[in-house]
Amino acid sequence: MSFRARCLLANLVDEIDLNDEDLACQFVHDVLNYSSQYGANAYCSQRIIGSPSKFPSYGDFADCFVVRTYGTWWQRCPSAAQPIERGLFTHRDFIEVEFLQPVIPKKVEVYETYHPGSIVRILARPCGEHAGKWVALWNGEPQLGLPAQARIFCPPLKRVRFLTKVLRIELDSQYQQYYAEFDAVQLTGVPGRVSKKYIPELADAGVIRANEILFHGIRESINEEETVATATDEKHAHLLWLPNELLIGILEQLDLVTILRCSRVCRRFYHVCISMIHSKEEFDLQPYSHTVNDAFLNYLGPKLQSVKRLSLAWVSSTNLDIPPTDNEGLSTSVSGAANLFRLSGRNLTALRLACCNFVTNPLLRIIVDECPLLVDVDIQRCQHISDPGVVHLQNLSHLRRLNLYSTAVSERSVVSVCTQCIQLEHLDVGHCRSLKMSFIAPALADHCPRLRSLCLWFKRDTSTADIVRICGGCPRIEDFDLGWLSAVNMHTVMEHVATKHLKRLCLTGTRTVGAMEVQLLAEKCPHLEQLDVLGNSEVTTAAIACLLERCRQLQLLDISFCRAIPTPQIDAWKLMYPHVVFKNSTS
Repeated sequence: MSFRARCLLANLVDEIDLNDEDLACQFVHDVLNYSSQYGANAYCSQRIIGSPSKFPSYGDFADCFVVRTYGTWWQRCPSAAQPIERGLFTHRDFIEVEFLQPVIPKKVEVYETYHPGSIVRILARPCGEHAGKWVALWNGEPQLGLPAQARIFCPPLKRVRFLTKVLRIELDSQYQQYYAEFDAVQLTGVPGRVSKKYIPELADAGVIRANEILFHGIRESINEEETVATATDEKHAHLLWLPNELLIGILEQLDLVTILRCSRVCRRFYHVCISMIHSKEEFDLQPYSHTVNDAFLNYLGPKLQSVKRLSLAWVSSTNLDIPPTDNEGLSTSVSGAANLFRLSGRNLTALRLACCNFVTNPLLRIIVDECPLLVDVDIQRCQHISDPGVVHLQNLSHLRRLNLYSTAVSERSVVSVCTQCIQLEHLDVGHCRSLKMSFIAPALADHCPRLRSLCLWFKRDTSTADIVRICGGCPRIEDFDLGWLSAVNMHTVMEHVATKHLKRLCLTGTRTVGAMEVQLLAEKCPHLEQLDVLGNSEVTTAAIACLLERCRQLQLLDISFCRAIPTPQIDAWKLMYPHVVFKNSTS
């Protein structure tokens, strides 16, 4: 069959006139979504747009895209949220990029310029009628022990027959020694024109089955009305001889999708698997975020009566306003998620919705109404929410953890939440550009005395008085992120932030931290475990030596770009304090 005929059969390309050698190469045109970014202008997601600016140079460059975390340090600090059913899936971050011209993907090249090796999955979103789903082009493991040099990562891609101009690159940085940086992404493929026609039988026969969508891989197992065969083959009979307790013990080691597939083996397996789902208290659907759809949620909803902790992080929708009809729900709509919460929300205590584009203001109200016991809510980078939706969170009387990182909220809703949710212990408002800290600080100080962690990453409107006010009313803070707050008087701030409770302090890029401030930490913070003073050139060798001598529980110290501290001295400290991990990026 010719190349053109195969494309037409898949019904995603129409009227093309080219050959396999006619390839188009293009760099990123726009960034559609991302999980986190290190900076606001420098080190931000927009830096990955266009051709490489630093490659083949290797080092720490402000002109590259960088995510916020590396290693396991962020999972070991007081502000860390308890994982939900985390198994082998350890993807931490992602970025979705768009190109100008739709192509059938043949090659993806990622330009890594610092600490390469964290890319673990590359997905493509088809153009046309199937635009609501993602298809994995490549899966892999983090690469360890790579040389300290820039590289072009070009993995072998799965052969597909659809046009795409959107890629999603997922990262697992838990093994990275420091921040990974990305200069550019190039997509090479065969160009064509997207078909506007939709022929269900051709599409189902060609694209859906060929690309092994998650839901279509388990679709036959979710029809409870179908007849489930009984296994009679003697070679499998030994499994049926096992008591239910042992059988459940075996099946509990499997992921959700495999359990659903096992439910198709025989009638007994079906009842055991479904009873396991009914009794599970934790569900993490983030590993399947690229394929979760309304039909899948509608099936799971009635079976999650016991669930207390649920993650739908990264589940997205490309069509929020038009509910899926003819194409069996290839995207997640507001109605599908709302139905899930109505059916299974009464016992929920933790809900993770990070980077979920289907989350809207009306849905937030439904969540609050249907999930009154919520203690932990993560809606970071939900781009379709604002004050009218977030204000309903004030009705969650048990709320202790709230992540609003990089959302469009303002003080109008957050003040209401802080005022009413007096048990609040963890709050992240980093990169919330519309939020005025002059209103938030008094609300936290007056109503949230139990606050243990506060992230103000890139909240540059924060004043010295704001921080002093917060510390006065919230004396139990153990984790304070003041990264990039260059306008505050750090000596005054340190006099109030430095307490016996403090375990983690981030002072990245504040520029005004010096020897006196570090010595205050050494004198007042005996339980300090993590300290980041990156970019503070006034920090001295003597001050750090005092800190290392007094803070015996210190585990991580980032003194990158602290130019007053010579590298030989850092090497000597590594020998003297082997329990401390030193970070010292200088290029």
